[in-house]
Amino acid sequence: MTTIRAATPADGQGMLRLIESQPADGGMKLLYTRRPDAYRSYHTECPSAEIVVGVDGDRVVAQAVCLPRQVYIDGQAKNMGYITGLHKYPGAGVRVMDILKFGYDQSVAPDFFCSMLTANPAVLARFETQGNISPIAGYTTCFLRPSVLMGDATGIAVRRASADDEPRLLEFYREQGARYSYFPVFSSMSDFGHLDVTDFFMVEDAEGIVSAGALWDQRAFKQYVVLDYRGVYRLAAHWPALVRALKYPPLPPRNTPARFAYLSFVMCRGEDTAVTKALLAGMADDGGRRFDFLTIGAVDGSWLGRVLAPMNGIRIGSRLCAINYFDAAPPSLGGTQPYFECGLL
Repeated sequence: MTTIRAATPADGQGMLRLIESQPADGGMKLLYTRRPDAYRSYHTECPSAEIVVGVDGDRVVAQAVCLPRQVYIDGQAKNMGYITGLHKYPGAGVRVMDILKFGYDQSVAPDFFCSMLTANPAVLARFETQGNISPIAGYTTCFLRPSVLMGDATGIAVRRASADDEPRLLEFYREQGARYSYFPVFSSMSDFGHLDVTDFFMVEDAEGIVSAGALWDQRAFKQYVVLDYRGVYRLAAHWPALVRALKYPPLPPRNTPARFAYLSFVMCRGEDTAVTKALLAGMADDGGRRFDFLTIGAVDGSWLGRVLAPMNGIRIGSRLCAINYFDAAPPSLGGTQPYFECGLL
C-alpha cells in the first residue's frame, strides 16, 4: 500500500533513483537530474522547499515539489509556490493529484504556478479542460554558445560586482523587479544557492546601475546528462566542427553532465536593447568562456525575448501557468508584464 507523506532527508537517494528512471525521450535522450542527493538539491535551490512523496515500504514511488518564494505581483511582494519535480513510477499505486492535494493542504503558499512544455500539448489541454490552470505567458529557454553572445560587444563597459556593490544592487533589483510580476524578491545578494554578489555583473551610468545579471553555475545540485543521441543529433555528435560553424552549443559526451551556467536575473532600467546585449556579451566574455553553453530564458514578446530571438542556439518552448487547485479561487495573474527567472524554473 502506498503512503503519502512529507519527504525526509532519508528519502534523498530514493527520490534520485525515481528522477533518473524517467529521462526525456526524443532526438536527445536527456536526463535532468539532481545529483548527488535529490532531497538536498531541492533544499539548496529553495531552503523552504516542500516535498511530498508516495512510498511503498521504504521505496519512493512518486513525488511532487513546491518551491515557495516571495515574488512581485503588481508591485507587491507575495508568497507563491512553484510546482515542479512531478515523478511517478509506472504502475505505482498512487495518483499524482492525490500527492498534489496532500502538498496543497500543507503548503505555506496561498497561490501556485507551474511550467509546461509546449512539446506536450495533450497535458496542457487536459489541465485547461479541467479548469485547473490559467495560462500566464509563453516562455522560451535558449541554450547559447558564449561566442554567440560575445558578438554583441558594443564598447559599453561591463564589470563584475564586488561585495561593496551589494547595497546598490539590492536597491536596483527591488526598484526594477517590482515593475514586473513573478520576478523574485531579493532580501540579500546571497538568497539563492551557490550564488553571491561576485557572480553578478553590472553596467553603470551617471545615475547608477543601468543593467545587471548573474552568471549562475548550478551544477553542484542540478545537472543535465545526455544518455543517447538519435537521428540528426547522432550525426551532429560525430561532426562537432559543423556544430561550431552553425554557432550551436556543443553536444556533451554521453553520460557526462553538461558544462553550462545560467545567465540569471538579467534586468535593465528602461529595457534598453543595446545595454542588455552589452551586459550579456560582457558576462559571456568574463566568466562564460569556461562553459560549453549558457542558458537563459525569457517571456515571449518581452524586451529580453526580443534581444534573444535572433541569436543562434537551441530553443525549448513552454507555457507558464497559474494553478487553480481544487475549490480554491483562481490566483491573480498580475497586471504588470511577467518576468520569470529561468534559473528558478
